[in-house]
Amino acid sequence: MFTCILFDFFDVIRTDGYKRWLEARDIELEGPYVTITERFDAGIITLEGFFEELAAIEGLDAKEIKAEQETYSNINYGVLKIIDELHGPYKIGLVSNCGSEFLRGLLAEHDLDKYFDEIIISSEVGAIKPNPKIFEIAIERIGVNADETIFIDDKSKYIAGAEQIGITGIHFPNFDGSIKLREDLIKLGIEFS
Repeated sequence: MFTCILFDFFDVIRTDGYKRWLEARDIELEGPYVTITERFDAGIITLEGFFEELAAIEGLDAKEIKAEQETYSNINYGVLKIIDELHGPYKIGLVSNCGSEFLRGLLAEHDLDKYFDEIIISSEVGAIKPNPKIFEIAIERIGVNADETIFIDDKSKYIAGAEQIGITGIHFPNFDGSIKLREDLIKLGIEFS
């Protein structure tokens, strides 16, 4: 029986502005673009450092890049409605790869903290998805077992990391996929209020 549902943040609850920005410029997320992301997710560089390093590669202004990426950022209110309906009967957690300052700022700006019992951010805990350690930290903090937990993410490789420790995964490949997500949860026996 499931008692806990963990959600990814980017491209599940909020669009990934960086990913959309790369797509708009026809840039693959590889090489230095991955390195910058990994350094940011690990807390090695700040948000300012992230944009400065990206600006150096692209030959653009860091503030301009930040502003462009923000234009691609939207909140998925369909997923928030699902979380709101599930919160209470189920423990709800957030597990995200990100720099702490940036994600904590977004959560505060949009008043999203209230949706989660625990917020696990890679740069704060020293483990980056798909490393199973980040999921172990999440279930330990929430106080549940892996077999009682569902994890929802847009990236299959991250779901695989959760599944390594016995968490059930749901792939969320489409940002507008709230209806399918509800159906997938119901198939697993999740009851909505």
